Amino acid sequence: MSEMLQHRERINHLDEMLMRLLEERFAISTAVGDFKRVNHLPILDAAREAAILMRAEQHGPEVVAVYETILAQSRAVQERQS
Repeated sequence: MSEMLQHRERINHLDEMLMRLLEERFAISTAVGDFKRVNHLPILDAAREAAILMRAEQHGPEVVAVYETILAQSRAVQERQS
């Protein structure tokens, strides 16, 4: 097996893991949205998002960019339930 193919297979494996984790995260976001709606809380929790992005910064700008998208999609999931 070529080195390139080995790298791609490892990336494919990691992508599958990430996708499963994102599915789980969005399912939990749905439950969080339900809680917020029942308790009349806003969808956006700016302090929580800032804390998550600060943690992401420790892993580099690429991770921050990915988390900005994840957080936006989590809000979208919660807003669709409204």
